[in-house]
Amino acid sequence: NILLWQKVDICSSTPHHAAALPFLFICVCRLYGCLRLACGWILWHARHVDDGRFRKHICEALFVCYVLQAMAVLRAQFTDRHSLINWIAIVILTILAAAYGSFRFRKGGNLIKIYELPTGGNLL
Repeated sequence: NILLWQKVDICSSTPHHAAALPFLFICVCRLYGCLRLACGWILWHARHVDDGRFRKHICEALFVCYVLQAMAVLRAQFTDRHSLINWIAIVILTILAAAYGSFRFRKGGNLIKIYELPTGGNLL
């Protein structure tokens, strides 16, 4: 337990920056930020992909991701410390999940178009 509250120079930008926050919290926030940047990078480069199935799978993955994040923050709100930041995060994550879910599943999932060229296998 004492290791979580120590000041560590590896994860903080200055030696005394981590005095008030636990080491684990700072590292988790930075790792989550790196994950979000990597996800954004992947999606930025995948925007030119014309495969509709691939786009549907990306929407489904982001929908599940935001639903799970909202549920995790909601659980933290009711089991750990209560804070306004948690409620803001819950609202934002729920809105993002609803946006991806409605885009993927509304109108029977036909908002994302799949166009295929006729080949020998699908001509009959």
